[in-house]
Amino acid sequence: MITGFEQRVIDVGGPSTAAGWTTLVEESAWWPAIESLGPRVRVFDEGVNAAGKTLRSVEVSYPTASSGIDRRPVILIVAQQHGGEAAGREAIFQLCHEWATTTDPEVIAWLSAYRVVCLPTCNPDGLPIPGNPSGSYENGNGVNINRDHYSLSQAEARLIQRKITRYNPVVVIDSHENGQPLDGTPLVLQMGFRGPTHPAVPPAVAQLSEQLVSDLIAAVQKIGVPGYIFGGSTPTMPSLAQQGGQRGAVSVLFESDMFMSHPTREPRSVRVEMQIAAMRCVLRFALRRRAELIGARDSTLNLGAWRMRKPTGEVLDFGNGTKTLVAPTRYFVTTAQRSEWAQLWDVLGLPEVPTEGGVHVDVGAHYPLLPLMFDARAPEKLISAPHSSPTPAAETGQGLQAAGGGRAVVLVNRAGWDLPRTVKIRSGASWV
Repeated sequence: MITGFEQRVIDVGGPSTAAGWTTLVEESAWWPAIESLGPRVRVFDEGVNAAGKTLRSVEVSYPTASSGIDRRPVILIVAQQHGGEAAGREAIFQLCHEWATTTDPEVIAWLSAYRVVCLPTCNPDGLPIPGNPSGSYENGNGVNINRDHYSLSQAEARLIQRKITRYNPVVVIDSHENGQPLDGTPLVLQMGFRGPTHPAVPPAVAQLSEQLVSDLIAAVQKIGVPGYIFGGSTPTMPSLAQQGGQRGAVSVLFESDMFMSHPTREPRSVRVEMQIAAMRCVLRFALRRRAELIGARDSTLNLGAWRMRKPTGEVLDFGNGTKTLVAPTRYFVTTAQRSEWAQLWDVLGLPEVPTEGGVHVDVGAHYPLLPLMFDARAPEKLISAPHSSPTPAAETGQGLQAAGGGRAVVLVNRAGWDLPRTVKIRSGASWV
């Protein structure tokens, strides 16, 4: 059982044309065949895009795909947001085929520790086809999906963000390919990676992302491919890798080079192998660093609640040189703004309190993301909304703080996410 791409390009050695990828019709028939191999892989219909093309998600875990009550952490793999960048899509197909039946102990360990959720064909409009062998960078509406992760104007971006809202993944892989140079010179055989670089990404998430990028560069070098840190994006772009980091997931951008030359093999098969090697590396990293990944994700989920209680102590950097020591905790959104951007509430599940002329939106559930969307100081803002912050509570120092005549103390963790705890202290021979 192989995909159309494997049959045409890998087995037969088809011509070096982008039109050899697995077609949408072939994909539609292929997934039921993979599901029939056993209970580990399940495919879900996620509706259609504006052009009426099917959107799907795939979930894989061991011994069976989730029934919906699985509490294991999630790794989200997203591919082909840009239509012609299809090697990651084919990598997902091949890995899901393998995962459906493998007895490899390492793979079983991955799938036992995690749920792997895949979105393989995020831009069905742009997939290369005969007559349009390069495909389309944007979707059928002319929108770059990977710049739509704040505004969520397109069904494709809304699907990706709904999965993040539902699963709170610990890792997000955003698979892309690096396009042809403007001078037409073939690219060398290499692969780039990058984590989230926006300054508002929580430090624990940013640090683990950097470590993952280092592992990925080493992993592709082991298969003879030079790895490098990709530089073709900016921190304030509303892209998936940046927004995933802002939402608490260790996120990584893949960029395998397109139109590369190869002395003996069809280049697209090499690109797919590079993507597979990188995805395997992420899963190994996730298995090895599982506790740290969960801790980084959970600390980010708690960060909003902490900043609501203690709005000072950490700098919020909007990414354009504007910083504040007093975190905004609430925004006022007018009725007209609420209506215009209804998709944000639908996809992100934003909490709101109705008030005269609109709603108040607390940032606790989505900090630091919401200030980057709603604040007039943010460079990529969607809504310029008035903000408010509570008056900071007076603090007398760090560490143990006396309260109630010195007989009770509160241990304050100024790292910015841990909630205060009540502790006992020893006085003479007694614990008080």
